[in-house]
This record gives sequence, structure tokens and C-alpha cells, in this order.
Amino acid sequence: MAAFDPSVPDSRAWRSGTILWYPTLFAIGLILFVTLSAQFAPAPALQTMVGSSAGGMAANDPTAELVAQSERLLRAISRVPASTPQLIQGFQHDQGIARRLGAMITLQQRDRQATAALIAALADPNRGVRVAAIQVLGWQQAKAAIEPLLNATFDADVQVREQAVWALGEMGALEAVPRLHELQIAQSSFYVQQSAYLAEQRLVEAVAAALNLGPSEVHLLAATRANGWAYALTADQLYLRRSGVWQAVGGLPDAAIGLSVGLDGTLLYLATVSSGLYRSRDGGQSWERVRLDLKPLTEFAVTGVVVNSQNVKQVYIAVAAAELPSNRPSSMGIWASDDDGKSWTLLPGAPQDYATTRLVLEPAAPNYLYGQTGVGTWRYTLK
Repeated sequence: MAAFDPSVPDSRAWRSGTILWYPTLFAIGLILFVTLSAQFAPAPALQTMVGSSAGGMAANDPTAELVAQSERLLRAISRVPASTPQLIQGFQHDQGIARRLGAMITLQQRDRQATAALIAALADPNRGVRVAAIQVLGWQQAKAAIEPLLNATFDADVQVREQAVWALGEMGALEAVPRLHELQIAQSSFYVQQSAYLAEQRLVEAVAAALNLGPSEVHLLAATRANGWAYALTADQLYLRRSGVWQAVGGLPDAAIGLSVGLDGTLLYLATVSSGLYRSRDGGQSWERVRLDLKPLTEFAVTGVVVNSQNVKQVYIAVAAAELPSNRPSSMGIWASDDDGKSWTLLPGAPQDYATTRLVLEPAAPNYLYGQTGVGTWRYTLK
């Protein structure tokens, strides 16, 4: 019997985090300033600059030790280390901040020959090594690392997962969109959820810039990892990115509120504001309206859709009706089709308290269907 599992935490729930004191923030800012300046100024000049900053501080200034660490960082950057493996071992979490940051920045400034070693470091047993390697790969914008970083989003360590998500967003990795959607709903860590949300927003901004649009004009992103195709939706247009190039596909049959892509990138399901569900089998060149015989329902809206990338005949939709007089969507259940949308069945026990606005199937957990509402997330056990 399928069952609704309310144990998945509310993605909006807050929990306390680490407090960053002002001295730490000052030192981090100084380190970033020095790092950026290193691209344009010779090392002796930078050492003089930081040295004068430290010299002007009183002996009991709480930031003095952190600035001294920055000086040591500069000296670490100016030295040429013996090898890339030695630098990577300097990433270990029990090393001092000067050595770790010095190793990270030095590797970031090296050529791409270090990329393979950094990718290999993602399997290192030391968490600090994995986290720092991910950060450097993100700085390098190393496209060869996208697939390894996607795998790193399944790491047992929360910090590693969070950093991997950040790096994918920095790289503009559109093939990561399905995984980012999964993490925003199915991930138990609040920090990873938020990191996935911010990474998706970063991708939206990059796509909008590529299309000469404002960020608010890009409403939805969808992609497939199989061939790297990615789609972007505006209020009335569909765009496709293939082989690194964006192109306009055409208009939409109605304003979209959900989009799901099959494994090969050509099968699309579109949930619309007022016209129900549409399907395209040619990448959005043409659309057909999917007949939804959801007895006893007669008037409803489709608020979310997901197609199983492993079995494209399997589709799930979230259905809602307008609740007068407030016009607030009222959930009318989650429906499933196993025959390419020819027939539909209401999932017994699926949540109906609030309208679901996004549905996700996670390939790593095929027995679960995940949903997001205006107040949180849910997980449903499939048969």
C-alpha cells in the first residue's frame, strides 16, 4: 500500500548556524582582496601592502592574528610548491588556514593540468580535501568536472554536497538542473536545499543574460543529463540550448507553470495555467493536449508534472481547483499514468492539504515521489 511520509522536513524551516564574528569577516575580506589583486600586482607590492596593514594594528587588536595569517598566505602563494599532489594534501581540514588557502589559490592559478588531480581528490577520504578541491574546481570553471561534481552531490558529508552544488551553479552547468530540483525537495539538509535554490537562481540569471532577457522573464528551466539539452521558458516562449547554443523554438499553447523533460530531450510535458496538460514529442516544435479523464473531477488545473526519465510512459501530475472566493488553489490530489497519459489514477493517500507546485522523481530513490507545496515538502511511497 502506498503511503504518505510526512517525515521529510519543511524546506522553509530554519535552524541555527555558525556565527561569523567581525574579525573573521575582516580577514576573509582581506584574503579575497589580496587574491583578486594578485591577478594584477606583483607579489612584493602585495606583501608590502598587507604588511603595512598589519603593522598599523595594535598588538592586542583581535584581527592581528588573522591578518598575520593573511601574510603567511601571501608567502605561500609566492612560493612554487613541489607538486600538485603536495598542494592537494594541504587541503586537509587539520591544516592551518594559511596553508589551506595558499594551496587552493595556487592551484586555482595553475593551468588545467591540475584539474584531473582535483577531480581525483573528490574521492579522497579526508573531507577537507574534497571540499577544497570542489572550491578550486568551481573557481577554475572546469567543465570536465561537471559529471564528477554531480556525483559529489550524493556525498555522505553535508558540506561536500553543499560545495558541489555551489560549484555547479558557478560553472553554469545546466545539465545539473534536474539534480538541483531534486535537492530542493528531496534533500534532508536545509543548507543543501538552500544552496540548490541559489544555484538554480544563478543559472536563471546566466540564461537570461544569454537570451538578452531580464532574470524575472525566465520562468522555468528544465534539462536532461543524457545529451545536455536544456530548455528555458518565458511567459509565452520556449528556448532550447543544444551544443552550447540557445535558439528560440516557438510559442507555448498557454502560460506554463511546470515543465518536465524525457531522457532524450525531445519528450516534453507542459503544465499550464488554464488549459491543463500538453505534450510534445519533437522538442516543443508542436504540442498536443493530453486528455485528462480524472473522474469525478470536471474543472481543475494542473499545477505540477514530472515524467519518469527511466520509463517515459510513466507520468505524474498534481491537480488543483480554484477555491472561491479567494481564488486560492485547492489541491485535488496527485494522479498517475502508466500508459503515456491514456488513463489516470488518483494516488491513494497522497497529500491534499495544500496544492503541490512541483513534483520530482529521484533516480537514486525510484520508490519515492516527492512534492513541494507553499508550506513545505512531502514524500510519497510508490508501489
